[in-house]
Amino acid sequence: NEMIDGALFQEQVEANNIQGVPAVFLNGKPFANGLIDTAKLIEKLQEQFPDLLSEADDDAEQLGQQDVTIIGAGPAGVAAAIYTARKGLKVTMVADRIGGQVKDTQDIENLISVPLTT
Repeated sequence: NEMIDGALFQEQVEANNIQGVPAVFLNGKPFANGLIDTAKLIEKLQEQFPDLLSEADDDAEQLGQQDVTIIGAGPAGVAAAIYTARKGLKVTMVADRIGGQVKDTQDIENLISVPLTT
């Protein structure tokens, strides 16, 4: 996903005719607008892509029931996963990449065990 601050990128707001926030686009097209919870977003995805929920092959490997799912793998997500796993819970992380913005940011102040790094 990509998040854009409309106050900083007014040309994006105008180009996409955004009237309310948050504005969610899927594959470049408006998908949801305004206050919406995760369940509604999932419902809309299921309506638009019914094959996503089709029965998996019996031979397909299935991930077992997890205790905690962490979305994001930046410093906070990694810390949450480490401490959750240390308590003996089953953890799943959903992320594009491990490290999050650590790879893109000049200064990081919330990396586990590191007060400040550049």
